[in-house]
Amino acid sequence: MNELVGDIWELHDSGCVIAIPVNQGWKRNGLAVMGLGVAREAALRFPHLPAIWGEYCRKSHKMTPVTLIDGLNLVMFPTKGLNEREPHMSWEGMSDFNLIVRSCQELKRLISVPTYLPVPGCGAGRLDPAIVLPAVRKELEGSIHTLVHRKSASPRKFA
Repeated sequence: MNELVGDIWELHDSGCVIAIPVNQGWKRNGLAVMGLGVAREAALRFPHLPAIWGEYCRKSHKMTPVTLIDGLNLVMFPTKGLNEREPHMSWEGMSDFNLIVRSCQELKRLISVPTYLPVPGCGAGRLDPAIVLPAVRKELEGSIHTLVHRKSASPRKFA
């Protein structure tokens, strides 16, 4: 697994597939809640994305998998589990370490194109990078996927 530092949207704009850390919830109108971090940035760039992801989440609930969104070069990467009593509040919780590990395993197994993943669960998900990063590195070891550090030091930079 490679690691880079930079703007993940520059990679996307150059044609690369990027992963979007997301929760598994939806609002009463069926739209996914995508109000923070890279998820919010994706929803602003692709206004129909909350409807697409909301439908996946409503169908799969707690087992919503890592999902490649056709035609958008986006992979939805669940980091926050479903609040079953109040799905529209799923965004509010902390990211789930075990869900991140599961999502890494699914990404490695299911997505056969190189994907750029921002460090999952450590922004709006409020997890400690010192705990998350070793697990993500271990799970994605030997894969074609690349971990993108948005603000921290990293082995190399991209233009």
